[in-house]
Amino acid sequence: MRFLIKHIPVAFLIFVLANTFIFADQTFTITGDGPNKYSPEGIQRLSKQGSNPQNLSPETALSDLTRETAEAKGLQFNETKGLRGGGHGNHGPAPRPIANASSLSPLNIQSLIDDLADPCKQSNAISLLLKAKKSAIGPLSQALSNANPMIRQEAAWILGLIGDTKAISSLYLTMRMDNNHQVKKYASVALGTMGTKAIGPLLSAYMDASDDDQRVLGGQGLQEIADRSGGINTIIQHLSPKELPADIPFVAAQELAGLLKRSKQFHIDFPFRLPMNTFKEIIRNRSVDNPDGRPLAVVVYPKNDWNGGFYDTNPTIRSLIEHNYRVMFYEAETDTDMINSLKGATNQQKASIIVLGGHGSRDAISFGTDDPATYRFTLAGNSRTLNLNDQRKLSQANISSTLIKNGQIILESCSTGEGKSQKNNIANLLRKAFPQARAQGIWAPTLPTSIDSLKFNSHDALDEVKYRLPKDKVYRASIDLNNSSPCVQPS
Repeated sequence: MRFLIKHIPVAFLIFVLANTFIFADQTFTITGDGPNKYSPEGIQRLSKQGSNPQNLSPETALSDLTRETAEAKGLQFNETKGLRGGGHGNHGPAPRPIANASSLSPLNIQSLIDDLADPCKQSNAISLLLKAKKSAIGPLSQALSNANPMIRQEAAWILGLIGDTKAISSLYLTMRMDNNHQVKKYASVALGTMGTKAIGPLLSAYMDASDDDQRVLGGQGLQEIADRSGGINTIIQHLSPKELPADIPFVAAQELAGLLKRSKQFHIDFPFRLPMNTFKEIIRNRSVDNPDGRPLAVVVYPKNDWNGGFYDTNPTIRSLIEHNYRVMFYEAETDTDMINSLKGATNQQKASIIVLGGHGSRDAISFGTDDPATYRFTLAGNSRTLNLNDQRKLSQANISSTLIKNGQIILESCSTGEGKSQKNNIANLLRKAFPQARAQGIWAPTLPTSIDSLKFNSHDALDEVKYRLPKDKVYRASIDLNNSSPCVQPS
């Protein structure tokens, strides 16, 4: 240890310290690929995380940003505070104060848009373009067709924060036609900040059954509107004939309205991450909670999804439905919610497959809090996660009674198998909690990833969970943990 401390380069220590921020309400380390506070991921994190229920509207984001970077009479960079977070490059030199950013000439605005491609000038350009507000809308809309994807992405994001509905048509075309997925994602979230006037275009994308990518993007935008403007009821109220796009039949809109009303009864707060056909099957199964001859699969996803990682649910849920499983879908905010979901779903029939989804780390799955890989220090006793302190809680709940003998568990959660059999991890915790599960039948990734597909045999029994990882990076918790290897000690 002394050798390591002695030989750690000073520059590296400075880098670590520079990326550690202390706020009044929390302390955390911003990782290199972490979301900027004002990026789509960062905005979703702030508006949805349980520890900070703030709903960051475009106006709030704008005032927050300018408060940190401007004084009362124009813009002046605060070199002590700067722009918190990462993801939008370096702050660069302090900008020259501008008396009235809203009166910038078209030439100046275009120059600032060009600066969006330069990491050293980007933060300054964003601040000034946000300050310019309406005078920047036209040039920013034109920038959505710029050859540089970074400029297109940032232009979409800034238009979303400004929040002027004149940009809706340009953002919609970008979401539909751009050849860069990240640009399209920024456009969808920007549309979500526009409020109810963007519901029609986003519905067109969400209900496009021919394009999974558009379905996901449209769903993210609709969910953003719901989160900002009164919940799912806001969407339901705008499914009237006069407000629907021409490409959406009224019958289909009414069917969606009915599904949304039912989803509220089942405490499904994020219905737009489910494709329409999947959504119908989920509501049907939750409405008639009786065995029907099919094996049961219980899927529990998180209430908190700060980066939209659980919108593309098709590989898991759709595969289970296609292979004749009766899928019972739930959302959980706490470990108790997760336990109650499993107990409730299996009241009359034990599960053959259990899927637990949430942003993860080796020692936690997050249901109602932020990415545990970033907030690991808060996990002890944290009810918003399933973590290594929960073995006694699982045992007291008799959680093993929810799974059939030789049933399987799929962890749709990053790094929950890290360390494999040699370390305490969530996969091994569940191996202890479900001793009757199939040998090597608890599937977990050892690295951050997502599920690519599920493979079934000719009898529709699960053969393999294919993560987007090499096979040697997938952990299958073995039954021999009951007699050897790591001990997950009860809390």
